[in-house]
Amino acid sequence: MEMRCAGSSTVQWLLERDNPSVRYFTLLDIMGRSPADMEVAEAKRSIIDDPRVQHGIEWMVKYQRFDDGAAKRPRGYPYDRFENCWGRHTCHMGVVKALKALSEVPEARVSPSVERVRQDAAEYLLKHHIYRKSHDIGAISKPEWLQFGFPLMWNTDVLEILEILTKLGYRDSRMQDAIDVANEKRTSEGNWLLDSTFNGRVIASIERKGYPSKWVTMSAIRVLKRYHGDTEDHCE
Repeated sequence: MEMRCAGSSTVQWLLERDNPSVRYFTLLDIMGRSPADMEVAEAKRSIIDDPRVQHGIEWMVKYQRFDDGAAKRPRGYPYDRFENCWGRHTCHMGVVKALKALSEVPEARVSPSVERVRQDAAEYLLKHHIYRKSHDIGAISKPEWLQFGFPLMWNTDVLEILEILTKLGYRDSRMQDAIDVANEKRTSEGNWLLDSTFNGRVIASIERKGYPSKWVTMSAIRVLKRYHGDTEDHCE
């Protein structure tokens, strides 16, 4: 099957190097190559060099805000054009998604400017203790962020933010409040429920709201393991 696919003119077109992402998934999913295959690995590494990916990274580095409601907000593009997300106040969820994207940049390719934005984004989230108001740390910014869900779109939750920060190696004391939230949401059976869902608004439903979620549980255990290291058993 792989040899027949390899000779297909359509597959050869998909393998062209002008779109590294398509090339990578064609090698992996259509041709059935192993992730360890040198050509597959090379294709994956080259995704970061795609001009569209680079443009996205450069855009975030240039425009992402972390001022948390400055007295004098930035003017001009994109702040005036996208008032809700960019104009009046730094968008918390925008910071989360920008940091999530930049966390995927291979460490060998992290430039000083990307690292600066990653650090600024992380500090912004830590200043909010993940889900609280920085100007009133006792208040919760959005109660729905305490509801764990999968998948997440533009929205976020405490668990997603903890995933991103722990992936980047953060184990800051300002995360402990959110870690406690994650621990408290664990059921007596040792798993976590799907609190929030897009089921009914998308073509296919993913798990059942209010029932144990494998996706949420996997994410929660991964976060706890990263945060605490090997000092505790988080699987029982």
